[in-house]
Amino acid sequence: MRTLALFVSGLFHPLFLPTYMAAFAFWMKPHASFYYDGAMQIYILLQVFAISTVLPMAALLLLIWWNKVSDIMVGSRSERSVPYLINALCLAALYFNFRKLGLADFITGSVLGAMISVMVAYVINMKWKISAHGIGMGGALGMVLALSAEFTRPFMIPLLIVIVLAGLVGSSRLFLQAHTPGQLYAGYVVGLLSLYICLSI
Repeated sequence: MRTLALFVSGLFHPLFLPTYMAAFAFWMKPHASFYYDGAMQIYILLQVFAISTVLPMAALLLLIWWNKVSDIMVGSRSERSVPYLINALCLAALYFNFRKLGLADFITGSVLGAMISVMVAYVINMKWKISAHGIGMGGALGMVLALSAEFTRPFMIPLLIVIVLAGLVGSSRLFLQAHTPGQLYAGYVVGLLSLYICLSI
């Protein structure tokens, strides 16, 4: 059971979630994505993956190499500040690049929401540990709820998928005793509100 919990925690590491969410949104085909053919969607996904996953992950590995961070999950609250800042800077770079390219609001809004959620986590982390996995999965739920009117596929399908995955990831984090229920639920709320508000305004 512990092996499964570790696998789920690793598979849904917060740094992977922006790429998952972008691919999921394209799969659900919000109306704005009709402007982009398959090649353009792949180009966008590669940028999301390179800037929001590869760069911060490389920085995290360097921090581990320099003994500034103990492990890839960054379990200690005191070690999370620098990774949060690096992640926020990468998301900011991605946001301004997408704005410059004039991409659809559902793309730039999602990146902005992710960046805001990371900055909120950074501030909260100064005093209290909050679940980054919870923030990521809450953000996925917020995105689905905000874009529900734009989807061309049945709304309940993505909603149920995200709810089940959020529950699975949360259960894994609790089983590993990486967070208290309060830290996990707070993460869900921060992620959900950040993405929902940025995609709704």
